[in-house]
Formats: sequence, C-alpha cells, structure tokens
Amino acid sequence: MFKIMVLEKIGAVYIVLYKTTVKIFNDLDDNFDLTIHCKSKDDDLGIHVIPPWDVFSWKFRVNFSGTTLYFFRFSKTMLYKMLLESWKRWDSWSEDTKMSTQILGEVSLEKTTVEIYNKLDNGTLLTVHCKSKDDDLGSHDLSENQSFRWKFRINIYGTTLFYCRFTWKGGSKTFNIFDAKRDENRCPPTCIWRVRNDGVHAYHDD
Repeated sequence: MFKIMVLEKIGAVYIVLYKTTVKIFNDLDDNFDLTIHCKSKDDDLGIHVIPPWDVFSWKFRVNFSGTTLYFFRFSKTMLYKMLLESWKRWDSWSEDTKMSTQILGEVSLEKTTVEIYNKLDNGTLLTVHCKSKDDDLGSHDLSENQSFRWKFRINIYGTTLFYCRFTWKGGSKTFNIFDAKRDENRCPPTCIWRVRNDGVHAYHDD
C-alpha cells in the first residue's frame, strides 16, 4: 500500500492537495455515548454524539505554514481509549520548512478558578501554601478577608488534585482544596473556600 502526495503549482509555489483524515472512535466501556465538539482556529465542526463503537471523522489539508491545529472537548471526564487513524506527518518541499498536523485532546478548554479567603477571627494572619503533583504555587500570607486565587485546566484524565497547607497562630491544617473527581461538577467555573477557625468551608460561584 502506498500513498501519493498531489502537488499543484501556483506560480513558483507548490500547494499540497493531499488531505489528512482524523477518526475518533467511541471505545468507552459500559456503552456510553460520547459527545465531542471539535474546532480549529478557522473551522467549528460542531457537536457530535458518537454511539458506542461508532466513529466520527473529518478531512482537511494542512495549512501552508504547517501550524494546523484541531482540538476537541469531551462531554464527560473519564479514562478513555481513542484511536486517531491516518495521523499524517510529512516533510515539506525543502529541508528548511516542515509541515505537520497536531491533534490535541483536552477534557475542557475552560479554566477552573480556585479562590481561598481568610475568614479567621480577630484579624489573624493566614499563611497558605498550595501544591499539585506538578505545580508549587508558593507560600502566601493573607490578612483578614484577603484572598488568594489561581486558574488551571483539569487534566485529560480528570485526576487534577491541588492540596493546601494552612497555618495560623495557634493552628494548622492540610486540605485537598481541589479534587477533580469531587469538584469538577460541583463548582464551575470558580471554587471558593473560606478558612475559618472551625475548618475550611466550601462555596461555589454560579
């Protein structure tokens, strides 16, 4: 089996007529429908529901600068299997220029915000130090009613976890401040926490 790249000469430039095909298979367990929304900078392919064991596909040509990028969003966060057929990579017409197609998958393109307020009594200073497996957000001192916030995207596996250590005069506590399995559907787009003398209290921003 072989493939032919068809070139069309326009002036002194050759344009690739060869199309790339991307196929996304629904191979989820338990016979779930898979809802996806695929886009590029210039094209919105719309929302599609893929029944179990079915496939959604589309074709396109890589742009002249080799920066073609498609992303897709899944309706449900879960471990999943997917096959991308015909992932095409090829060199361009010179050694100096290379063209490639990049396909990215993300559970969500929207960022989640976590905000922590100091609600301790009597103007007590609160020190907050938050981390994830990959990121250390550093130590922050919050005066009464001050807040600390950050934004992030939930990873593709839905396992994003941030934990924080809170210390103040006479007390300390370590708490999982964001656990995707617990919080993804509870508090989009902002998870608000208030640290009080009796514990860490959750709120959400609609």
